[in-house]
Amino acid sequence: MDQIYYNGRIHLMDQDRSVVSALAVKDGRVAAVGSDEEILSLADKGTQTTDLKGRTAIPGLTDTHLHLVIYGRSLSEVDLMGCRSAAEVVRRGQEYLKKHTLAEGQWLVGGGWNEQLFTDEQRVITRDDLDQISTEIPIAFARSCHHMEVCNSKALEIVGLVPGQQVEAGEIETVNGRLTGVLKELATRIIRPYYNNLTKETLKKHIVAGVDKMAAFGITTAHADDFINADPYDVVAAYQELKEEGKLKVRIYQQCRFPGPEELQEFIDKGYAPRSGDDQYRIGSLKLLADGSLGARTAAMIEDYSDAPGERGMFNFTDEMFDAMIQTAQKNDMPVAIHAIGDYTIGKCIDAIVKARELYPQDHLVRHGIVHCQITSAEQLERIARENIVAHIQPIFIASDSKIVEARTGERAKTSYSWKTLRDLGVPIPFGTDSPIETPNPYENIYCAVTRCDMDGKPEGGWRPEEKLTVDEAVEAVTVTAAWSAYQEDCKGTLEVGKLADMAVLSDDIFSIPPEKIKDLSAELTVVGGKIVYCK
Repeated sequence: MDQIYYNGRIHLMDQDRSVVSALAVKDGRVAAVGSDEEILSLADKGTQTTDLKGRTAIPGLTDTHLHLVIYGRSLSEVDLMGCRSAAEVVRRGQEYLKKHTLAEGQWLVGGGWNEQLFTDEQRVITRDDLDQISTEIPIAFARSCHHMEVCNSKALEIVGLVPGQQVEAGEIETVNGRLTGVLKELATRIIRPYYNNLTKETLKKHIVAGVDKMAAFGITTAHADDFINADPYDVVAAYQELKEEGKLKVRIYQQCRFPGPEELQEFIDKGYAPRSGDDQYRIGSLKLLADGSLGARTAAMIEDYSDAPGERGMFNFTDEMFDAMIQTAQKNDMPVAIHAIGDYTIGKCIDAIVKARELYPQDHLVRHGIVHCQITSAEQLERIARENIVAHIQPIFIASDSKIVEARTGERAKTSYSWKTLRDLGVPIPFGTDSPIETPNPYENIYCAVTRCDMDGKPEGGWRPEEKLTVDEAVEAVTVTAAWSAYQEDCKGTLEVGKLADMAVLSDDIFSIPPEKIKDLSAELTVVGGKIVYCK
């Protein structure tokens, strides 16, 4: 045996929910499980043994939707998460400039602010706020949802934006004939090339920073949406080189985003077929960004936002393009992962997936999914189940969205964020975090799933508590179901014999501690292919 882990409480997450004290590894896979005595007897001269010291271990965790490159990049930018006022946003920007020297022409970039957390005036920040940081350095600060960015006056000048300028499926906000600096949806793409120089080498730098953090959380697989603002072939090359260099600590299932069906088909024709690759780096699903966010009121709704008459958000495709993208994926046996938050967009997703399956039937069901799947009607929930569509949900969103969803959607809130209902209907609900939109911390994500509360434990008893999941259901979502959603149920998701020896050893027993304590958990050991890639 290559490695043996013993003296633990190892939850295999198999169908019987077996718990063993020891596990043996050979060639990166689970070779045997059982008691300490049974497994230690298999050791030979070259076996490495690790005492788990009674700690709880579970299969390695999977995040089924995040932006790894952007997350890795964000670790060196201005962190605006948790800001409680526009003044604090300004202060953090000023403090960053005091500690860091920017190169000539370099932009000051940050993200994570959310006006819903402001305790004084809950307003969107503007160019006037950012001008207090600097009028000489171009600045771009993304809202926590990343569907809105705000620029200062210098950035607007460099890019050459003008009042009244129009952009398809986006908005360059103007008030009283003056740019506010606020850019929404696809308008944000106008400024990103000015500060987002993603060469293959910078991609590798950001990926390494991101995967190191993933490993520290006990995440062993990430479904990464990385093609945005970078050449897809550079992204693939960066990952492959890091794999060869031994720097890719976690496994990657690549979500692939393209501007049109021609580019997608060309990518596949060049040899990047769905599920091609190996256990370390694999081509995954087609990612589509179909609408915006609830916080920015850009998620596309069937009826007006309850707190903004006349506004219904933005659907980012023509019907023809949306159908063409999904049909190209379907005929190539490629699952789609469609960002859809508003009920209008979710309806479009269901219709387009059904149509694509009818036009290009496969001999098996392509595991198409809706990412976020937030504002839904009861009828839509039933259709998602009936049409065998996956719901890639982000429970951690409830921490902030529970404060605004009723104001934004009114009666529609009563059938939204309906995780328990989806699961009871038979819909697979693998978890993701959408990091860096939210922290990639999987324990905070699970905490939100089982409590329906924010990090302060509010509202008491949870928002729409009837939709809470059990701890077992939540752990299943980030292990078993997550592996299934990527067609990898045969090699991961549980710690059964023959599967990849990916494991997270936790600071406490997730199955027995009070649910409100789950958010405080951490990974003390992370094991990928039997080898320790992180030790606290």
